[in-house]
Amino acid sequence: MRAITTAHHQRLDLSPTGRHGDPALAGGVLLDLGVYAFALAVDVLGTPRSVSAAGRVDAVGVDLGLQVLLGYPDAVATLSFSMEHPGPNDASIMGDEGWIHLDAPYFAWTPFRLHDASRPTRLVESREPYAASGMNVTRGMQFQALDLERAGAAGLTKSTMMPNAHTLAVLEAMDAARAQLG
Repeated sequence: MRAITTAHHQRLDLSPTGRHGDPALAGGVLLDLGVYAFALAVDVLGTPRSVSAAGRVDAVGVDLGLQVLLGYPDAVATLSFSMEHPGPNDASIMGDEGWIHLDAPYFAWTPFRLHDASRPTRLVESREPYAASGMNVTRGMQFQALDLERAGAAGLTKSTMMPNAHTLAVLEAMDAARAQLG
């Protein structure tokens, strides 16, 4: 059995005049923070067969926090995100031979550690990609900007690194979760 767990929790401005608390401005945790968790799961495990979600929605219809379970034939992804309170922003990818822990913020170019399943306390490898590159990187969004720049310069209308099928799989899973919130 393979598994992914993610946690993405931040205390954001939920006032009705702020972007996060206004449904007319696509306010809500699913679109703002949850997309990173769904994208990681689809990156690693593919399109889920099932989506189960439970969460908290405020009086104006803004989703504030969700717990989502994505089902696969031989794996599961457990996604947790909230914009009501701070918390961990890390992730783990588990497999038969061991697991990888992605430090906070897991959705950026982040340090990670690889562990051996036969000896759980044994660290096999640890990397800090931004430190090794000499770049001062904290968000990782520069990679998206560079891909957009390359695609535009080549006259392309879509990314060569992020296929439309991936984007659709993420959005369909997110729509399934949203539909369960009522």
